[in-house]
Formats: sequence, C-alpha cells, structure tokens
Amino acid sequence: MARILAGSWRSATTHRVPGSDELTNLLPYLLASGTAPLAWWHIRHTPLRHTPAAQELQDAYRETSAFGLAREPTIETIFVLLRGAGIEPILLKGWAIARLYPEPGLRPLGDIDLYVAPGEEYRVEAALQTPGRGPFEVDLTHDLSGLLQGRSMTEVAARSELVPLGTSEIRVLNAEDQLAYLCIHFLKHGGWRPLWLCDVAIALESRPSDFDWDLCLGGDRTRADWIACTIGLAHVLLGADVRGTPVANRAERLPFWLVPAVLKAWERPRAFDHPVPELMVESLRHPQQWPAALKSRWMSPLESTVRVGGSINRVPRLPYQVANYALQLAQFLPRLVHVFGQSSGQRDTAPRESRL
Repeated sequence: MARILAGSWRSATTHRVPGSDELTNLLPYLLASGTAPLAWWHIRHTPLRHTPAAQELQDAYRETSAFGLAREPTIETIFVLLRGAGIEPILLKGWAIARLYPEPGLRPLGDIDLYVAPGEEYRVEAALQTPGRGPFEVDLTHDLSGLLQGRSMTEVAARSELVPLGTSEIRVLNAEDQLAYLCIHFLKHGGWRPLWLCDVAIALESRPSDFDWDLCLGGDRTRADWIACTIGLAHVLLGADVRGTPVANRAERLPFWLVPAVLKAWERPRAFDHPVPELMVESLRHPQQWPAALKSRWMSPLESTVRVGGSINRVPRLPYQVANYALQLAQFLPRLVHVFGQSSGQRDTAPRESRL
C-alpha cells in the first residue's frame, strides 16, 4: 500500500510500482480507502495500466473526477447562501485539500465539512433550508478548536484564505494551519486512512515559499512533535520530501512502534471498521453488546497517545492505552448515574397501575 502510494500525489513519480499480482491483492484496500485514483495516477504510464486491476483503478479515478466536478457548484452555492445570511464558514479537508493535487479528481470528496463560529450551527441549518435548493450534505461537527488546541480560533479565522471556485471565492485554512490540522486529525483517528497521510504529503510539498514553520508547529512542544512525527510518517511511508524543513531530523528518528502501528491500521481501510465508540450507557441496555462495546473502547497505541495528550516517544504505549481506557470510564460513570437517576425518577412518578 505504501509503495504504490509513494509520490502518487505528484505530477510525475519515479517510485517503484508493485507487480501485477500484488496490485490485484491490493485492489480491495485501495478501493475501500479512497486511494484508488492515486494508485491509478501512479501506474498510468507503466505496463500495469493494461491489467484488469488497473482498469478498476481507472474507473474509480473517473468516478471520483466526475463526482468532484459535480460537487464544486454545490460547495459554491453553500457559501453563497451562508454569506447571504451573514455567516462566513471555513471549508475543511475535502475540496480544500483536493485542489492542491495535480487533478482534483485524485482526491475523493465526501460530506462538505465546514467550520463556523460557535453558536452559528442553527443559523447554518436555517440558511441552507432554502426552497428549491439542497439537500446539502454539510458536516458541522468537526472539532477544529480541539485539533488546533492552543491557537486562537479568532486568529485562525483571520488568517484563513480565499481561493477561487467558479465565480465565487471559498474560504480555507491558511497553509500553516492546514498542515497542522491535517497532521493532528490523522493522529487523532489512529492514522487508519492512508488518504489522509497523502493529504499531509501534498500539503507539505505544495507549501508556499514564505511558509511559517513556527506558526505551523505552534507553541506547545507536545503538539509540535505530533505534527513533526506525522510529517515523518509521510516521509518514511510515502516518500514525502522533508529536505530543508525544521522537522527533517525528527522525520528520520521516529519511535520504533509508530510505523508498524499505522501499517496495522491500514489493514482495515473501511470507515465502519473504525466506529466512534458508542456510549456505554446504551450498551448496558443490551447485555449481548457488552463484549463488543468494551473491546471497541480499547484503542490503538497511536490513538490512545493522542487522546490522553501523551508524547510520541520510545516509552511503551500500554500505559497510554490503559489511561485512555480509564478516562473513558471516568466520563461514563456520571452519565450512568444520570441515566439511572432518570429511570428511577420515572418509575417513582409513574401511575400506580403502570407499576403493578
């Protein structure tokens, strides 16, 4: 997987490609992870382009390109509607990063991820409920302030940039905040989607000449190291160019467990393989779900490290995994007391007939 995606975001690449049998074996993973268009881009000028597997990759590339072109007017319309309501959103991921690739169709688009100022979510929903327009697949649940913790969201919004789309301009994060956001988002989710690491690579290599590394890395040493390590993963696994950057040395000295942890996560490339753990309260109502619910809360070494704010170092990850599990339990107990308190209150106030 890493070899076929290495350098695939570039207009031309000289990285070695896999053999025909290996490509066939990789095909389900490439299709499931959304990296099939990039894989096709990598092999399009090689003898592999005539294989059946390559034809499926090319079909995925064409479908992604067509969908991306169809999605652009929708994004433009959403910004026009929201600005008409006095709301200025920031587009996250999706088209905001796809525009950096040699062709936008190399990066599949999903929901339209927007960041708006806290408290504006209801206004967004109202503005998008325009007769004859939509429905719009907009996701407002992204925790930009959490991922970019330590940065003022007012300042992040102020230094965001406008880029052209159709006859309008779309607001996106500036290059420094964008790279930081992509890196920490990748880590927070355990690095399970290789496409997100390709996003890090293209954001790194397409950065402007006046890129401010101090702004990108931020003032928190732990989070700065998280960003450096993610760039290091893009370098080690995908061949991203780190020459001349302040993270080059760190990129060559990643902890022994980090690369294997990410490759292990890549073995499960589908989103439903990585569900957000449901509330334990809900699981308690269905005892048959207890084993699966408890297992789902034991997170990977990388995800656990980030969720507890730990350092990416050579220390064994088990303490971080235990700490993260304990943290989830601590968050669960008050909810449990609340739910059982509600249930008890409902029973006490129920009519006598219903209690007999």
